[in-house]
Amino acid sequence: MNLPHRMFWGAIGASAWLLVVAPSLSDAIHRSTLEGPKPFSVSTVRAEILGSQSSDDTGAPEVDPVLKETLKKLTALEFSENERVTAIWSVTDIDTRSMAEAQISAVPALTYAVDPRFFDPLTPSIIERTIERYGFALSPLPRSTLGQRGQSGDQRQQLMTVLSLIHHDLLTPEQAAMTLQGAMELLELQMQRKSLEDELRSQFEGLEATL
Repeated sequence: MNLPHRMFWGAIGASAWLLVVAPSLSDAIHRSTLEGPKPFSVSTVRAEILGSQSSDDTGAPEVDPVLKETLKKLTALEFSENERVTAIWSVTDIDTRSMAEAQISAVPALTYAVDPRFFDPLTPSIIERTIERYGFALSPLPRSTLGQRGQSGDQRQQLMTVLSLIHHDLLTPEQAAMTLQGAMELLELQMQRKSLEDELRSQFEGLEATL
């Protein structure tokens, strides 16, 4: 192959790199950056602890008591969050909830565009939109009953239904005040859980490093 041919094919290769390969590679790197680190799995920690506790191997290492206590607190927080979500969702009667659920598609996009693996965008949006539509008024939100929790279903769907109730002005002032109170309590529980998950991650990773 003579020099002109080499220059021709070299130019073709360089053009292909600049126009096709480089942009694709850049997009892949950008997507990877946006994805962030893999989320910490509390369920994995639970599974490992339960596996250690149920193991018949007497030589298995004792589970760190601090790790177990943190996990116990985390479980309690998760139950409390579930209860508050159900309580907020149960503020209205079933017919009103059904009406709101049928109109979820008309609810504007969430206020907070964040990675839901690390932060829940629904609860702060509920707080903000309740205040915007109904004003800042608080009223104690009764605890949900076991029967209500049994029919609760998907929590994200529940909270989206609450957003729809707010957006379509389907709450009474008293219901709005209870919704705002419950949402603020839920956000506080979520912040506590996030802090505990960070603590659990550090404990678990530190324990793994010593093995």
